[in-house]
Amino acid sequence: MEQRDPRSLEELVDTLEQTLSKEALADLKSISNEQSLGKLHFSLGLYIRNHLIQLNDNRKLLREDYHKAGSVPREPDYAEAEQISQLVIALLWKRLQDSRD
Repeated sequence: MEQRDPRSLEELVDTLEQTLSKEALADLKSISNEQSLGKLHFSLGLYIRNHLIQLNDNRKLLREDYHKAGSVPREPDYAEAEQISQLVIALLWKRLQDSRD
């Protein structure tokens, strides 16, 4: 089955969750608070930016979805990609915190 590029933030979070190993998901879940997620900017965040946003044919749709999620000013593509990656990490972290596993 051919995988298509995520078209929304929710699909991006789903793709990331399916992509990461069980160990990586457990490591992410073990982070104690949302403020500590910033330390993932140059690791997981970089992966998201390079593989799931910049190479995504639907990146314009992702940016539009990001702007719908909150009233944020438009910025250059690289800055938005950084902000989107941090939001995606936070959304996945929250999802893992809410899960019973």
